[in-house]
Amino acid sequence: MLEVYGYEVDGRTYRLECASYEAKLLSRVADSDVGVVFAPHDKSVVKTTSRTKLLVAAGQLLSSLDGQIELRQYRYGLTTHGVPGGKEYRGSVSFGCRLDGRLAIAEAGPGYCHIHAVETMPYGKPGKQLADLRNMEPLTVDDGIVLIPTRHRHPITVHVAIRNLVEFLRERNGRIVKQGYHGAVEAQE
Repeated sequence: MLEVYGYEVDGRTYRLECASYEAKLLSRVADSDVGVVFAPHDKSVVKTTSRTKLLVAAGQLLSSLDGQIELRQYRYGLTTHGVPGGKEYRGSVSFGCRLDGRLAIAEAGPGYCHIHAVETMPYGKPGKQLADLRNMEPLTVDDGIVLIPTRHRHPITVHVAIRNLVEFLRERNGRIVKQGYHGAVEAQE
């Protein structure tokens, strides 16, 4: 499935398409304001944003993606060792643990595999990262359970679509951009 977003400025429209998998990955990109770049998933909402603000946010998102593009090309999972019936978790997974005495959450999914502190944060943003497991090194948490990262290559191309959005916005002069979510569509082969 593809998630489709539209951007209109100066009477011209740019249509950004990204796999649903990639849209989920984007929600985990730190140091960027993904909410400015993408409209809410409600077809009835048309959001207006300053072109300059959108250009800055899209540029920051692109920088964050480009800086870790090789690590983000994988779908990560976790295998546990040291518990009865140790289990491999595939796809998106999230479970509680303690690391260095801190209450934490171990998570894995598209483009991410980490342990972050349980803290009060804005909706959808994880707390402070305590360990990045994309280095594929096993890690023992406080209760003795060993977390072993796994990964399967899953190439992404959303950075190209965002780069094209940045170029589209740079070429326009208008001050306001209308943004909308156009829904999910079947990917064409």
